[in-house]
Amino acid sequence: MNFNQMNHPPMDPAVNIQLQEEFEKAQEEVMTKLRDTTPEHVKLQVYGFYKQAQIGDCNGPVPANQREADKYQAWIQHRGMPKVQAMQAYCKLAKEIQG
Repeated sequence: MNFNQMNHPPMDPAVNIQLQEEFEKAQEEVMTKLRDTTPEHVKLQVYGFYKQAQIGDCNGPVPANQREADKYQAWIQHRGMPKVQAMQAYCKLAKEIQG
């Protein structure tokens, strides 16, 4: 999973600036903490919360490739979660990851 290639869409007006700054800081923190030895389920949690926070609900068919299907499942499990809540969950998870 290449977290360096994540796009940064414009900020959602429902998100306050303080949370946006905390979210951006958490992204940097995650990038320094994730390792090859980080459990795959943790990487997928990070991915799922990130995508929900940045894009919102996952749409489209389940990919045929197992790796992409795992990422899809990590994201779709947050369907219906508001972006603000996903950002908060991402920030909390970033603090819990052992680096």
